[in-house]
Amino acid sequence: MKSRPRLAVTSWLCLVVLLLPPGISALRAKDQEASSRPAVRVAGIVLKWVRADKEANFRRAEPLIRAAAAKGARIVCTTECFLDGYAIADKSIPLKEYRALGEPIPGGTYYRRLADLAGQLKIHLVAGMLEVDGEARYNTAVLIGPDGKLIGKYRKQKLGHESARNTAGSASPVFETPYGCVGIMICADRTEEKIVRCLCANGADFLICPSGGMFGPKSNDPIVQARSRENKVPIVFVHPAEFLVTGPDGSILDRTILGDALLVIREQVGTGRDQNRVFFFELPVRRKNKSSASGGERAEPGQVEITVLDQATGKPSPCRIHLKDATGKPQRGSGLPFWHDHFVCPGTARLELAPGRYTFEVDRGPEFRPSSGSFTLRARGSERLTVKLERLVDLSAEGWWSGELHVHRPLTDIELLMQAEDLHFAPVITWWNNRNLWAGQKLPASPLVRFGNRSYHVLAGEDEREGGALLYFNLSRPLAIAGASREYPSPLKFVEEARRHKGVWIDVEKPFWWDVPVWVASGQVDSIGLANNHMCRDRMYESEAWGKPRVVERLPPPLGNGYWSQEIYYHLLNCGLRLPPSAGSASGVLPNPVGYNRVYVQAGADFNEAKWWESLRAGRCFVTNGPLLRVEADGKPPGHVFTVPKDKGLALDVRVKLTSRDTIRFLEIIKNGQVERKVAVKEWARTGTLGTLRFRESGWFLVRAIADNPKTFRFASTGPYYVEVGESKRRISKASAQFFLDWVRERAGRIKLEDPTQREEVLRYHRMAEKFWQKLLAKANVK
Repeated sequence: MKSRPRLAVTSWLCLVVLLLPPGISALRAKDQEASSRPAVRVAGIVLKWVRADKEANFRRAEPLIRAAAAKGARIVCTTECFLDGYAIADKSIPLKEYRALGEPIPGGTYYRRLADLAGQLKIHLVAGMLEVDGEARYNTAVLIGPDGKLIGKYRKQKLGHESARNTAGSASPVFETPYGCVGIMICADRTEEKIVRCLCANGADFLICPSGGMFGPKSNDPIVQARSRENKVPIVFVHPAEFLVTGPDGSILDRTILGDALLVIREQVGTGRDQNRVFFFELPVRRKNKSSASGGERAEPGQVEITVLDQATGKPSPCRIHLKDATGKPQRGSGLPFWHDHFVCPGTARLELAPGRYTFEVDRGPEFRPSSGSFTLRARGSERLTVKLERLVDLSAEGWWSGELHVHRPLTDIELLMQAEDLHFAPVITWWNNRNLWAGQKLPASPLVRFGNRSYHVLAGEDEREGGALLYFNLSRPLAIAGASREYPSPLKFVEEARRHKGVWIDVEKPFWWDVPVWVASGQVDSIGLANNHMCRDRMYESEAWGKPRVVERLPPPLGNGYWSQEIYYHLLNCGLRLPPSAGSASGVLPNPVGYNRVYVQAGADFNEAKWWESLRAGRCFVTNGPLLRVEADGKPPGHVFTVPKDKGLALDVRVKLTSRDTIRFLEIIKNGQVERKVAVKEWARTGTLGTLRFRESGWFLVRAIADNPKTFRFASTGPYYVEVGESKRRISKASAQFFLDWVRERAGRIKLEDPTQREEVLRYHRMAEKFWQKLLAKANVK
């Protein structure tokens, strides 16, 4: 998914409801300060639809929009597809007639009328309508500025039943207004955590959600509250029967239910069933810096040049820069790739900035020591900064090559992004469910691109639906997954198709996705994301989203999800399965830099993609989002299989090299799913070893290091070592096999498909998985 550039943003400030019941001070003392700040009034047009009658809906909405503007609203929002009355819901409307309800944006008749209206009233207007783009039809919301010009448009991404006639959007743009950057989502998009995260990662200060589906405190409001709380942004929800505002802490700031009808027929217009109303709330905004010496005029900007050098060579060093103003707002480098809170540069960045104090942190991945500092810029002033980055260790010189398997950044930026993170291998996801960068384009003859000792593949893909996400690599063309519903067809249908291609690699993106026991039972997946994108640079996503939830009381936030991922992986290993760990950051969707979660593979003196995949399959790897953990057991790397005759024990000397920018107190040996030994880092530093590890029966072990970080799960873990003793070469735990058997049965009960043929087709894979885990349970040789 591509991110769109945006201008500078204002930070969110709390919302204040315009009208409060008499005698009630809703926000009390701490919000009195917010209410004293300059604010913009936003209006929601809560209006019932007249199905498939654009003229009637425009005539009904126009006086309400005018009334909103007359009472001071500067941002006005309609409901979803207000213009055509959400005609997609009525499949009895002939397809030809339905398609005729759409119009091009800009240029359509009713679009122009809306643009004229916004221009007359000097408002920002968010309006839902059916868009025509060639043969495609989109459920779209436009943002028209007070000059009557189109600022931008958003196309609904989660379609559900709409996919029979509409095409899903593929981008999550945000739009600059004088009041902050606004992100727009439509109806069911609010149920998808990733869509909302992407809007916020792109810089949205607040979200507006035109809607027309479920509503009310039971089915809708907790979802909107959760999205606000997860992303710390307010959301304005406008629906034919509800107006809702949630604060960034998930609280409900305003809510009114207006009847239970979503639409009216012509005979009901003006009756008691036709309940319509304009609702208002006020959004405090931060003014741009003013110079008192200039009589209120905007202060002249200054110029900053940042040069970053490799300390050892003195040469310019590609890097990542986190530059923030005094309020903590990230700054952009002109013409340089920007994401969430940082930009990357080839060694020099030039910026034009408003006067003020700034802080910066310059980084280049875990093998370098970050450098930080601050400066103050005067009006029309200039600053030249030189920053030197110290390399802590060169893992490629030791034969370890870094890569990551979940990148959503633009292909035009990828080479600089990889250099800035000192990353060697990064397949780029260019097709993802209904989004396909290659649609209508010629596929590249050589999808693998090499530059220096680095490379990337441009045809990686993702199938992310109800059961979770699978990542696909080394294909020569995208899989035909566009149009798949949440549950149908089974992801394993696409796995079977992919397996027809030589060299394909299939990665389970997270261990806790609901379909993990089914995918693993198929024997068709190659790796699993132990360092996954729930783990971010400065935060954790605390819920399991579309996955099997953990027991929060046992594994509390914020780090519980990270431990849950590890527990599930250990259960897989306890079942005798040998699946290497992988890593991915989802940069371009979630706030991480490229390569934040990465996997290092021991693949020889020179980088080679085929050798990299081969070594990953063998488990000669470690995953990390910080510590650099190189382990040898009796001189062997992770993934090694130790074979021991029956009745003979095995004693292994476990030696470690650790480089970490974070504080780590202990190194742990995990043996057969349990902490076998916990060695203080101070003790390891003195000896270089974790001591002798003994086996008398078959099993496995790995080494991990978990940093002291209260905000996020920052860790490193080696791939497993395996020990085979006598004839019983694999240790199979009854408890772990039962864990997955119970899981696959629970998952089968969650499948929601009304079509009996489709349901049976999907359940066939779950029954096969159930038999797999039953057989494994029968073969268990330990508790």
